[in-house]
Amino acid sequence: MLPTLWFGNAWAWGQDAPTKPMLAGAENLRVIHPELGECRLYCEGTPQLLFAENETNNEKLFGGANAYPYVKDGIHDYVVSGQENAVNADNVGTKIAADYDLTVAPGETKIIRLRLTQKLFGPDGNAFDESFDKEFQARKAEAEEFYQDPIPHSLGEDERRVVRQALAGMLWTKQYYEYDVTTWMKEHTQEGISFRNSEWTQMVNRDVISMPDKWEYPWYATWDLAFHTIALLLVDDDLAKQQLSLFLEERYQHPDGQLPAYEWNFSDVNPPVHPSAVLAVYNMDGETLVHDRVWYVLPIN
Repeated sequence: MLPTLWFGNAWAWGQDAPTKPMLAGAENLRVIHPELGECRLYCEGTPQLLFAENETNNEKLFGGANAYPYVKDGIHDYVVSGQENAVNADNVGTKIAADYDLTVAPGETKIIRLRLTQKLFGPDGNAFDESFDKEFQARKAEAEEFYQDPIPHSLGEDERRVVRQALAGMLWTKQYYEYDVTTWMKEHTQEGISFRNSEWTQMVNRDVISMPDKWEYPWYATWDLAFHTIALLLVDDDLAKQQLSLFLEERYQHPDGQLPAYEWNFSDVNPPVHPSAVLAVYNMDGETLVHDRVWYVLPIN
């Protein structure tokens, strides 16, 4: 089991890049950010912390040179391939994983606890004392209360769990996304090679956006997002409306009126789902009752 903590790589973005943050320390990991300050990551037990940089492995992917010897897939190479020199033995980097070697018997449960906090626990302190359990239970109670209203009370317990998982997934898969097409073109253009999205140089993405899946598909797709807003309206109506209006802003919409399709080809043609989603959200928001919700199926003709 490899619980992982990393900083998004903004330090490699050219002359205006922010100061590089840092993760350091074999125990009581220091998490240091130039704007957010410093906190600690406590890992229960004594796992080995594996350090690397959140940097692309240019040597493996493109045959080029790596800016740092310990790249982001070094943790994989250490654990899976046994390459001990793939991680930084000096215990410093911008990406770490706590290496827990567990054997779980059939029917057995094992729990790993971690705590990211600004509170400093001394040598005799215990980051996983009663205060940890109290905080955990408080957050759990808040989540239970949060999902009471959006989910129809007419559903059975198993159905409610399915809906809750779906709604939690929708909230979890929104993330900050930054993509300045003009800057990207300057960094990637080579003579004689045509790059995607070259006709979208007005595009500047710097927003929290609903993603199909921020782990496996960490980019937005306007068509998918239109469907997302129908579910998001149940738990965050402001977010649902903001997401629909976002792509009509001049930073996103093409001068000819087209909405961007998805990151790998903004110019792809999609069905006109966006206006249907706007209408559905408008209808749902207008007919929401105090103790129940009106459910709509997005009309696609």
